[in-house]
Amino acid sequence: MKALQRYQMSKAEEAALKAEIARQVHELDEKFSAEICAMLLWALHEEFGFGADRLRRVWDCVAVHRAELLKHYDMQDNAEFILLYKLRQIGVDVEKWTAEPQTQKVVLKE
Repeated sequence: MKALQRYQMSKAEEAALKAEIARQVHELDEKFSAEICAMLLWALHEEFGFGADRLRRVWDCVAVHRAELLKHYDMQDNAEFILLYKLRQIGVDVEKWTAEPQTQKVVLKE
């Protein structure tokens, strides 16, 4: 009886697989980033009265930070999400806030 052997990908197949995974991750990242930014911009408009010009400044600022973040992750494998770390340093624990139940609508305007 022959022993079963596990299939070994060639280096080319492995590289093609990694490239396809990276392409799909980038595609999903673009989609979700746009949706999250839209949600943030709408909240800033509705709750704090940001107008189109101010929202554009926020958008441009976020774009710069996002580009720096993507560069950071291109250079490091398995790095902690750096902005979560930086926010924790100033007392903002996004992971903790995310885990808290949202039982009521938050109204910031009076």
